Amino acid sequence: MKGIIFDMDGVLTDSSSIHEWAFRETLRPYGIEVNYGRIAGMRTLDAIAMLLSENDIHEAEPERLAATKSAAARRRMREENPVVPGAFDLVERLAAKFPIALASSGSRESVDAFLELNCARPLFQAVLSGGDIKAAKPSPDIYLEAARRLGISPQDCLVVEDSISGAQSATAAGAEVTTVTARLDSLRRLLEYTVTASDVPEADEIRRFASGPRHREQWTAIIPAAGRGTRLGFDQPKILYPVAGRTILEWLARLLEPVCARVIVVASPEGAPSISRHLNQLLPGQGEVAVQAEPRGMADAIQSALPRLGTAHALIVWGDQAALKPESLDVGARLHENAAPLATVPTVMRDLPYIHFERDSNNRVIRVLQAREGDTMPARGESDCGVFFFRSIALRRLLAELQRAGAGAGRQTGEFNFLPVLPLAARLPGSLLTPRIMTEEESIGVNSRQDAEILAGVLLARGRGIGGA
Repeated sequence: MKGIIFDMDGVLTDSSSIHEWAFRETLRPYGIEVNYGRIAGMRTLDAIAMLLSENDIHEAEPERLAATKSAAARRRMREENPVVPGAFDLVERLAAKFPIALASSGSRESVDAFLELNCARPLFQAVLSGGDIKAAKPSPDIYLEAARRLGISPQDCLVVEDSISGAQSATAAGAEVTTVTARLDSLRRLLEYTVTASDVPEADEIRRFASGPRHREQWTAIIPAAGRGTRLGFDQPKILYPVAGRTILEWLARLLEPVCARVIVVASPEGAPSISRHLNQLLPGQGEVAVQAEPRGMADAIQSALPRLGTAHALIVWGDQAALKPESLDVGARLHENAAPLATVPTVMRDLPYIHFERDSNNRVIRVLQAREGDTMPARGESDCGVFFFRSIALRRLLAELQRAGAGAGRQTGEFNFLPVLPLAARLPGSLLTPRIMTEEESIGVNSRQDAEILAGVLLARGRGIGGA
């Protein structure tokens, strides 16, 4: 197998009820009873023309009725967004290994609206709608054309379908077919075609994947740094606070420059000019500043950077994590590139945690507890290290999904929090990796002068202060 072609309705979307409703509403004035099972998978125009002919209705215009039906379905699709939760996670995992196409009998407007709503268009190298071919399913035309656009023989393609007519179309094209239902439990068997590491990778897995290549040009660092240094008695952005002879920003720039080709610092409107001046001196031509208009939370800060993100991968680093080790970032980036999850988040076990990852019986992250939001915290828990490796498409998709669901709103702060995105990334095995590749020391943040003194001691002990490497 060299490529994969997905149908849309009934595979990536649980939209049958919407389309059935739209057909019924459109044809009700003509007294036509719709048996949706007969027309599922057909182009709307072909289905309506057939039903009108069968009922000896000749005065109606099939083209107008098809447009009415499609517009009604699109409205409901926008309102309900019946995407199968986690379906695009699977597509993105597969897209790391295979070229992917979408071949839908739906209208171009409906297909484009669905992909745009879910930030999913970049996952597909080719997107076909019913209007792109002459003969609809069960004719093989749409799958022959999809394979052609991928540059792959149909015999080397796997088609993922739900309908009888769609399966007949793919078989006639000479492709292999697998039939699914619009449920993640059904789709997940396609994981056998992906590269998969354990959710908590063992040492041998880490060594194996981290021995693979890392491509610096595919990485952009995002540093949320809109906070001021008020608690440090500092009247400038906290990221410019001096620690062990250098600003925190300089420490981060030195850490990130070997790993990332670009660095985006997210600043407040007031802090942007001074951060921009420092960044241009530290990383000339490689750094830029994005402005977070109001302090609405870390997820909002990261979203402020997304219009400037143009690489395949993003490395998110909190703006005070100067204790990170270069070798940890290198291993994390290599593991992420070669194991191809949606996200890689190094974690550590610590006493009295501010953050704790709750897991299910399969060891997947299902919830992130946050002390600042009033969650009851364990005496010892599993925390992130302020470092998050993401596929850029996944980062955009999952943040948009989190925002639509309102699931990122903090119970106490009301902020748009970032960490609740992690359970979304973990819906499939191997999609969120949480390797133990960092030490508790590397997770030191700077929220007080005492924290800054602790960090300075760590950096000086490593020989990385003024005069150090």
